[in-house]
Amino acid sequence: MKYLIIIISLFFNFSVYAEIKISDVKEALKEDDVGNLKILNDVHPRNAKHAINPISISDFSIIGNKSIRFEQNHGECSPKDCNTNRERVELIYEEIKWKTERWYRFYIYVPKESSILYPATMTVLQWKRLLPNVKAKRVLIMFRHYLPGLTFNFNGDNFPNTNIILKKNEDLIGNWTEVIFNTNWHPDPKKGFAKVWIDGELKVDFKGRMNDRKHGQEVSLRHGLYSGQLSNYRKAFNKKKHPQRIIYFDGIKRERTCSKLLQDKNKCERLLSQSVDYYDLFERNHTDTKLISDRIARIKIKTLEEDFKDEKLIGEHYGKPFKKNKNFTQEEIDFLMTAKGDNEKCIRDQLYSGLDLLRRDTLFHERYYRWEVFSVLKDIVKDCLN
Repeated sequence: MKYLIIIISLFFNFSVYAEIKISDVKEALKEDDVGNLKILNDVHPRNAKHAINPISISDFSIIGNKSIRFEQNHGECSPKDCNTNRERVELIYEEIKWKTERWYRFYIYVPKESSILYPATMTVLQWKRLLPNVKAKRVLIMFRHYLPGLTFNFNGDNFPNTNIILKKNEDLIGNWTEVIFNTNWHPDPKKGFAKVWIDGELKVDFKGRMNDRKHGQEVSLRHGLYSGQLSNYRKAFNKKKHPQRIIYFDGIKRERTCSKLLQDKNKCERLLSQSVDYYDLFERNHTDTKLISDRIARIKIKTLEEDFKDEKLIGEHYGKPFKKNKNFTQEEIDFLMTAKGDNEKCIRDQLYSGLDLLRRDTLFHERYYRWEVFSVLKDIVKDCLN
């Protein structure tokens, strides 16, 4: 009888907490003047149904009286995410057309008790482009929390995969951070741009393609906590469980001009008068357990823009130029493409459905040229090749 009461109590708590009222979230957004940003009528469909306290309204706030709190715990994933080594709790907003300039503002707060989870990935903001006539989406931009701090990610789905450091962890954790993001999501490299200000200081000033010319007509925003490649964390730290992650969002807003976004002409003028000459880029490594200085390199913004025009890989700036046909030996290629039985199971246990994608597109697809991708495949081969 004692255990039956515990089980019933747990089931009751899961049901109550997981069923966050979207109306409460909308009310918290409305309080802060969300602008023309419209949340969908539900949370992300892959948010775990059994999550204990995934999304809640908090009185810890920097604007108004309420903020939105996201919490992620080990094992809180939908069946599809669990099978692909991910956990998430996110809100999704309506799709918009890319042709109009957009201004976004967010305040984020990462408490000291939250874990970074590196070398897994942890995304707090992301924009995706929709593919026509299908439900699939491809990531454009992400804001991620990594070992060096908050980073701006040109995602590998659409760009040479690149992480620009925005704010170091010693300043980020335990403090509210204002994020202002301005773009037009334009696919023309002569018209596209992206600007990011952190706490009023310009950190990203990119001019170039910001979308796919044929398949980027609509763009959608989602934010919260999205953790991927979780096996990297478990392997690096020899852990079986992922630690808790927490983040607060406040002052969320989107408008078409800076003046409408901030209601402060002088502040807009200060923002737009700034310039930046270089970026500090962070190179991910799926085995790192601490921050290594060699993973950070300084690069002129003009160099980055030129590389993006040529679709070069950012790894070249670390003295590690990638060559198409030199990442894998013929034996490794044959093993990945043709392994059967226990060997195939060993690969699939780590790569999941990615093995089918690999065998369909082959190792000569551009996604496998990136250091962070082919290095994972190298380790899988090492683990599984007998």
